[in-house]
Amino acid sequence: MPSNNTKHKQGIYTFFSRLLRYRFTVMGRFMLAMGIVLILLGSYTIIPTFILYCLGFFYILIFFLSPFIGRLSLPQLDAGIKIPFRTSSGSTVREKITLKNKTGRNAYFIFVREENLPEEISPGESEGVMVPLLKKGEEIDLTLNLFMKKRGNYSLESIYIETSFPLGIVKTGYPVKRKRNILAYPSFTPILHLNIPAGMRLQPGGIALASKVGESTEFIGTREFRDGDSPRHIHWKSWARFNKPIVKEFQEEYFCRIALFIDTFVPKGSPPKDYDAFESSLSLAASISDYLERQEYIIDIIAAGPDIYYLQAGRALAYLDQILDILACLDVCRDRPYSRIEPHLMEELSGISTVIVLLLDWDDERRDFLNRIKEMGIEIRIFIIANDREGKDIAQIEDIFGSVTLLDSKRISMGFDEL
Repeated sequence: MPSNNTKHKQGIYTFFSRLLRYRFTVMGRFMLAMGIVLILLGSYTIIPTFILYCLGFFYILIFFLSPFIGRLSLPQLDAGIKIPFRTSSGSTVREKITLKNKTGRNAYFIFVREENLPEEISPGESEGVMVPLLKKGEEIDLTLNLFMKKRGNYSLESIYIETSFPLGIVKTGYPVKRKRNILAYPSFTPILHLNIPAGMRLQPGGIALASKVGESTEFIGTREFRDGDSPRHIHWKSWARFNKPIVKEFQEEYFCRIALFIDTFVPKGSPPKDYDAFESSLSLAASISDYLERQEYIIDIIAAGPDIYYLQAGRALAYLDQILDILACLDVCRDRPYSRIEPHLMEELSGISTVIVLLLDWDDERRDFLNRIKEMGIEIRIFIIANDREGKDIAQIEDIFGSVTLLDSKRISMGFDEL
């Protein structure tokens, strides 16, 4: 863990780095360097120091006055911002900014950039986008590019509007508060085919369960009225035709429910490769969810963390975007969660026919956990995502649970046509 002294030095370095990067233009940085050189040369008696000190004083005066002149010349501008709410990690987001000058004077040499971006987001234009002239009453559309280095839920607080007027060496301005949120979900590639073991347990309810609330099942025909039939199901046209009570006949539909179980347990002190495996498992989860959603399965997304993260999707219950929202926000769990979540989880799995399991390791606790699922009559498809393959005896696991697929981050990043 870094010491306080080290943190202090890093803070000073960050301050001066941001000062040079955001407050000085390229010409300003050059002139600042030249001023420092002149002051150093002025310390030697063999050089006419009076001239050098005069130049140094002139430089200091310019740097001191430029921000004040620029701030006085910069009118209060308005900015409208449009940014996608969802994107994938590793992609570039195009942020649309509409800059308006509602004042009665022109604005010169305007720079627009993001302010205080999270470390996981990199600006495409380090110094922002420059507008040479924004006349009074004029409106202009700009684009800022933001590169999402990592998945997550990010909040952007403001943009910064500044000017390098009048000399183009020092920039000064003000923030414009515009709060925005952006979700970066795991990047993934679509799967063309996924081998899913077919469980015998089917979830009754069909379209009625998946698409709406009520008793709407599939209408297959009519028959004569029997004692106990609901008057709501009378088919009035048939009654008028046959002159006796006729009711509608329905057939209950069945749909296969598949659960996707995501392991999030990464012990404290784990090496970076284990965290990479966790991120890769979420990319794989996104690919599998995308495939199941396209096949119109009813999907139960279950993530084992400090609490159970649960979402049922498919057949109009929820959409892929909502699944990706969960995957964007998941974090690792530091403590073993299986014994704590098992009672509630087994209740959720009571109507499941097949469970697809994404594990980050294999041990006795995970094996016992899956054994209890298998004893419920549920079919299991296991994926183990590990960047260290040592000690992974796949054949022994397959003898108990059937097909097991061992993957690493590199293989997942390449994508799959079939799994």
